[in-house]
Amino acid sequence: MAAMRYPRPFTFDEYLMVEREAEYKSEYWDGMIYAMSGGTVRHGTLAANLISALHSRLRGKGCRTMSSDVRVATDDLRFSAYPDLTVSCGSNRYYGDRKDVLLNPRVVVEVLSPSTEAYDLGGKFAWYQRIESLQEVVYVRQNEWKVEVRRRAEPEWLTVIVEGAEAELTLPSLQISIPLAEVYEDVEEF
Repeated sequence: MAAMRYPRPFTFDEYLMVEREAEYKSEYWDGMIYAMSGGTVRHGTLAANLISALHSRLRGKGCRTMSSDVRVATDDLRFSAYPDLTVSCGSNRYYGDRKDVLLNPRVVVEVLSPSTEAYDLGGKFAWYQRIESLQEVVYVRQNEWKVEVRRRAEPEWLTVIVEGAEAELTLPSLQISIPLAEVYEDVEEF
């Protein structure tokens, strides 16, 4: 997890006031605000490849592909984050009038970084599970051709590992597949 930015608990609305004036992004976790770190060229390339692949496959299907500028939150407003990529389908549901907090993502994607991997796969996933609309969380590894997909399958979540240059990433909640060769296209050698 990133270093804590503020030493005291904040309400969600206080967090939004701070965040909307800040020059950098922060995540909100049960009253605490955590600064986010920057990414690498490899991280940015993987995120861009996925945005492109998802956008082209979802065109005309009533779903939107959004970059890491979109904030998502749990319905109870105890957690908010900026996934590397978010997909929503149907009508978006927001917190407040500013339409800058999405409450109903269907899929979120995190490109794993060495410094945040444990947090992304552990504590952050525990919060993502609380978003009722969320059907799949996709974790993309930067240093190998490997993607982990966690799918909602009540009462638990199932984990599917996709790996290798010939494999395909399948997202049943969106009814699409993407070859890993497309996900890792133009990524610098690992």
